[in-house]
Amino acid sequence: MTSTSTPITRLLSPLRLVLCGALSLGLVACVGGEKETDSSADSETSATDATTGDTDGTSSSSASSTGTDSGTDGSTGSGTDSDSAGGTSTSGGQDTTSGGDTTTTDSGTTGQVNPGLQVACEEACEVLMGCYPDEWPSLDACAQECVDGSESQSEACDLAVQDFLACMAGLTCPELEEGACGDEEDAAIDACEGDVCSVGVGGGVGECGIIEECADGIRQMNCSGETCVCLVDDEPVGECANDVCLDDEPDPSAIHDKALSCCGFEI
Repeated sequence: MTSTSTPITRLLSPLRLVLCGALSLGLVACVGGEKETDSSADSETSATDATTGDTDGTSSSSASSTGTDSGTDGSTGSGTDSDSAGGTSTSGGQDTTSGGDTTTTDSGTTGQVNPGLQVACEEACEVLMGCYPDEWPSLDACAQECVDGSESQSEACDLAVQDFLACMAGLTCPELEEGACGDEEDAAIDACEGDVCSVGVGGGVGECGIIEECADGIRQMNCSGETCVCLVDDEPVGECANDVCLDDEPDPSAIHDKALSCCGFEI
């Protein structure tokens, strides 16, 4: 199993996830808002030794967020409900009611998609799915995951990421396996160096895992045989039954969920 990670942005996570993960049995690699990647030589390590950070780029997954419930009227959301002059204003979900008229504003994570990013994701996914057809159910799913994973902090980062994706879109399958876009990836890493965590996730039958490396430490869950072990900075902090690595290709989302339920790791 292999996991390597880089700090481009979460945009790269799904793509890198396949690119590096397909080279071995191992952890699907993601380049997320995370660390640096070397996609060629270091793909023969164990899930436990999955390298992340400034060395290898792999699966990332994106960080998941949970909302908070607040308010005195049983309303759900991260906002606060207040009654005033016959109207109700809710911030967070941003539903505003006044004088019988209701205006709803979605202030969630959805926003306008960068057209250049959309095209770059689609073109890269065409090549990736041609080489690794079983990683996504459809081209649209691959491209959407790529777009959804983007949390760029700057225009320079956006452009560098798109250059990296454009390079991947022009490669053959052997070139993908050789990591032929290393220069573009390094440039994207440099441009997006503000992203500080890398994530690797993946595995096979009976063996899988997830690892997150950030500036303040490493968290990982390694599942093998009947047991999943939780580690923080390589020190065991808990364990639970392995019920997630039962398929030939474990679902990365299920592994993320297992890390949360077993270890309390929201990765």
